[in-house]
Amino acid sequence: MRALKKVLIANRGEIALRIKRAAQKLGIVPVMIASEADRESLHALPQEADGDSGHQVMYLSGNTAQETYLNGKAILALAKEAQCDSIHPGYGFLSENGDFAEQVGAAGLKFIGPTPEVIRLMGDKVAAKAVASKAGVPIASSVEVKDPARALKKIVKDVGFPILLKAQAGGGGRGMRLVKDPDSFLKECERASAEAKKFFSNENIFAERYIESPRHVEVQVFGDGKGKAFHLGTRDCSTQRRHQKLVEEAPAPFLSPAVRKKLHESAVSLAEQVQYEGAGTVEFLVQNENIFFLEMNTRIQVEHPVTEIVYGIDLVEWQFRVAAGESPRAQDFVKEPTGHSIEFRIYAENPAHGFVPSLGTIRAFDVPDSYDFFRNEPSVQRGSIISPYYDALLTKIIVSGYDRDDALQNARRVLKECRIEGVESTLPFHHWLLHESSFPSAPFEIGFLDREFSTEKLENVSLYERIDPENKNHGTDAAPVERLSVKERSTGDASYIEIVHRKDGLFEGRRFSEKNILVSSVMSHTRSGVLASLEP
Repeated sequence: MRALKKVLIANRGEIALRIKRAAQKLGIVPVMIASEADRESLHALPQEADGDSGHQVMYLSGNTAQETYLNGKAILALAKEAQCDSIHPGYGFLSENGDFAEQVGAAGLKFIGPTPEVIRLMGDKVAAKAVASKAGVPIASSVEVKDPARALKKIVKDVGFPILLKAQAGGGGRGMRLVKDPDSFLKECERASAEAKKFFSNENIFAERYIESPRHVEVQVFGDGKGKAFHLGTRDCSTQRRHQKLVEEAPAPFLSPAVRKKLHESAVSLAEQVQYEGAGTVEFLVQNENIFFLEMNTRIQVEHPVTEIVYGIDLVEWQFRVAAGESPRAQDFVKEPTGHSIEFRIYAENPAHGFVPSLGTIRAFDVPDSYDFFRNEPSVQRGSIISPYYDALLTKIIVSGYDRDDALQNARRVLKECRIEGVESTLPFHHWLLHESSFPSAPFEIGFLDREFSTEKLENVSLYERIDPENKNHGTDAAPVERLSVKERSTGDASYIEIVHRKDGLFEGRRFSEKNILVSSVMSHTRSGVLASLEP
């Protein structure tokens, strides 16, 4: 085995802190890096609030991602200066850059992740689909678009419209264009190719059959780098805006046993086909009982905590252990999930204005810390400055429960107690999602937010204020009563609503005036139905 003693963490924010904790748990000294804009960021502080000072901080010149966290040459120089023996890339930035992984190895350091060859292979979406097909993984039919006119004939013959144009070196939803008919194909090819070159420095594109109303489901895999791999179940990532995930949960709900089994087997088959090392994720589109390979992420995922919780495993710790030469064992990875876990990404974005980024200084950052079903992984604290240079993830709110309904109830409880001031955040969106949308009770797919969510829906969220959170003033023994204060839209007069979740499953709502006079009452099968009927 190769002893790892000192690791440079080539990232920032919450994932840098997460990797630091895992390293320290194993007795590995972490070295943090920070750009000029990040010198006062939480991950770069020489001593955190818990008094820990067992890490070193080194600084990169510049502010932009290209100058700093994407500057492999500068990062490698810092690793050598600090006498590190390994580099952990986290997610994003250089985590899926095969050239950087190769440079790390050439410098005599261990790259915590798969080999450069596997990173490059999975980064080429056309080559990845070919390998997946060879491994027996279902794929959507596709055509490379080197000559658009010739490709169009093949698409009409073998694939059919609508299709998606995708960047061959792409990912994260960037550079994708939906083409509904042959007439617009050639023009859209020009645009897609230009976007691919802009985002990925590679203009090559391909056309893929468009899967209508799919779910986005992924499988966590872990490999020993020698041809043996394990899966750690599914995660649903269908709650997205602009192809970017907002909520993830494990295990993925509303899947048949047959589909779940097919997902597990396909993911393991692909990981073993490429002799994958460490933590990776195989992503699929799921349409009814059919699955289609989407891509493989050759890194730790943002949403890895939900898997850790339901499987009782530390994935980042195991990344270090495998990098040091330890072989993952079946008894550590072959297990059934326990309970359910959901992650809510809280971004500095304004959901009332199309999720545009919100910049400024965090004046208040309050999250509860007394629940054993809650895990908070922040990137910021009070006083942190949100800059325009990087991803605006403020924190990850991760809840668990003995089943999905219990986890959802715990999420409502936790998010209700969160308070962020100084910048806009996605907290109101998550309140809407939990209280007003179909997310808690019905199967959902990638497009459900486009169908259900609008900025006007957030008015309902801001309209209601809980005035009796501990339910001390209810007037019935039927069930706990939720009391919400309300303002009349026309007059601004105060009133309040009581909602009872009855034992027969129905929701009963009553609206009272400021003088405690019953104004109206209604019954519904859903809480949102009650609120919609009683809304002043």
